[in-house]
Amino acid sequence: MFMPSVGIGALSSREAEGRTNISAGEKEAHKLLLPADKILKTMAIEFAEYQVCVDVFVTTQTYVDIASISVIPRTTGGQVYYYYPFSAVSDSAKLYNDLRWNITRPQGFEAVMRVRCSQGIQVQDYSGNFCKRIPTDIDLPGIDCDKCILVTLKHDDKLQDGSECAFQCALLYTTVYGQRRIRVTNLSLPCTNMLSNLFRSADLDTQFACLLKR
Repeated sequence: MFMPSVGIGALSSREAEGRTNISAGEKEAHKLLLPADKILKTMAIEFAEYQVCVDVFVTTQTYVDIASISVIPRTTGGQVYYYYPFSAVSDSAKLYNDLRWNITRPQGFEAVMRVRCSQGIQVQDYSGNFCKRIPTDIDLPGIDCDKCILVTLKHDDKLQDGSECAFQCALLYTTVYGQRRIRVTNLSLPCTNMLSNLFRSADLDTQFACLLKR
């Protein structure tokens, strides 16, 4: 693909913004990780409203503003596949396998997900590739077996040591055969005030992923 430079959502090269001089570059470099224009975000939300999921495959060797382009797949439940440096000789098999798996993997459409918690805990935020139009639910035009949704929880009341706290994740979606289904996952965990028990049961991979997304 090439960077869209004509029409609605046209982008220009931002590659030199952080390279003009060292001092200015260090101050402005973080802006290269943010979308350059809000138009693409507006387009992405409209795609999500019409249940359109977008995946982007990037194989170009020239500069593309991935930070801006990725807004669309990130909002519609899609994914960005970035091959750099791309070689038609060595990477063609990987591109073929990614395309094949993207089409044939287990997946659903028109999905809505909500996480519920027992008293004393509430959902603070969701992280992942989705569109969030109301505080309690997230919309996923496309959901598949490779997608992960990170849910951040917070205390809003005291929890008694030894008591149970419950969580429920409900996903309403449409199968590839057009059937409307709901998948419900329930989890009950004991409460503890001992840090040793907490650390022993903590999922470090999830904790690191949560820290990196902040």
